[in-house]
This record gives sequence, structure tokens and C-alpha cells, in this order.
Amino acid sequence: MNISQTRNFNWVAKLNKYVHDLHSNLYPKYFKEYNYENVKEVFKSLVNNESFSFLLLEDNEEALGYA
Repeated sequence: MNISQTRNFNWVAKLNKYVHDLHSNLYPKYFKEYNYENVKEVFKSLVNNESFSFLLLEDNEEALGYA
């Protein structure tokens, strides 16, 4: 397993789907359905913000999660 800092907003946006779906199923009043293009644009701006750090967990070059 490998943990590294990332600025790859595409991976983060894809990995976010699992958490977003959980939230939208539990709290549909507050969360819209997952939309990759919208989420990707949000993370695109966040990964380049120096106030944020994104860590990517990979195993055998497969992205498994992020923090």
C-alpha cells in the first residue's frame, strides 16, 4: 500500500462518489445526487488551494481512498 499527497482531482472526485452516495441516501433533503462533473470542478479548485492537502491511498497502483 502507498499513501501519497495528490493533486489529481479526477481521482478524488471519483472516490468521493461512495461517500456522497451515502450522504444523499441518508439525507436526501440536504444532498443532491452525485454528479461527477460538478464534483470534479469543486475538487479541481480545492486541490490547488494551499489550505488543503489530499492524501491518496493506493494498492497495486489502484486508488482505494483519499483523505
